[in-house]
Amino acid sequence: GMHHRKTSSSSSSKNSFIISGFCPTVFSKHNNKQQEDKEMQRGIKEISEMVWNLAVDGMTNVPGCSIGEMVYLIPKMETSNTIKSLELPKVFSECHIFALTGWNPKAKPTSFQQNTQANAELHKSITSLTNPKPKYVWDAFGFNEKEHWRENGFCVAFSEEDSTKGKESILELGKVFQQEAIYHYYPTKINTNPNPNSGGTEEIELKRNVVECSTGNIMNTNEITRIDWTSHSKWSLPNWVPDDPKEK
Repeated sequence: GMHHRKTSSSSSSKNSFIISGFCPTVFSKHNNKQQEDKEMQRGIKEISEMVWNLAVDGMTNVPGCSIGEMVYLIPKMETSNTIKSLELPKVFSECHIFALTGWNPKAKPTSFQQNTQANAELHKSITSLTNPKPKYVWDAFGFNEKEHWRENGFCVAFSEEDSTKGKESILELGKVFQQEAIYHYYPTKINTNPNPNSGGTEEIELKRNVVECSTGNIMNTNEITRIDWTSHSKWSLPNWVPDDPKEK
């Protein structure tokens, strides 16, 4: 399902979890402006290559966004000071958001037609949830440009007070649709001013847990950042379809 990347072209086609701990070197400061610019350029190149290797979460029709506006999320990296981080839509600081898919049940490659059918049924199940009722539902997809991997799914937002029961119902749906894991995005507040007397400003950090459907265990946690994804390859487009819909 959604959170496994398929390695195409390798005969062993193994499923590996999204790799998160990137720690490239942070660039040292130079007085020489030209040198600094060069390092910065190299930093940006390195980051775009890393992002190219990453599974990215794409989202469309996110509440509060303008029509056609896309949201692309990746795990925050050591050198995030060289990545331009975009502001997150407000819904991420107000809700707990769960992402799941009906694609590739039991992590077995399945045809686009069957996957599309499974997602239609999943969407029906999500919109039928009543206890608690989701606050918002929107379209999401995971993709990895380099590995030519893509899975479509949905984001389901619950208010904070509904988030525990909401998570249970999403994990239940994950099991029904034979998924290994779901994503759970949630806001954490951090005080950016270390001096408690000056009433420092509170900032929201977005965290994402990968939660195993069968056990409810958290498999890993990342801090997440929104990036401006400028690649125009087909994998990152909201209306992507494979060249051959019958192919697995």
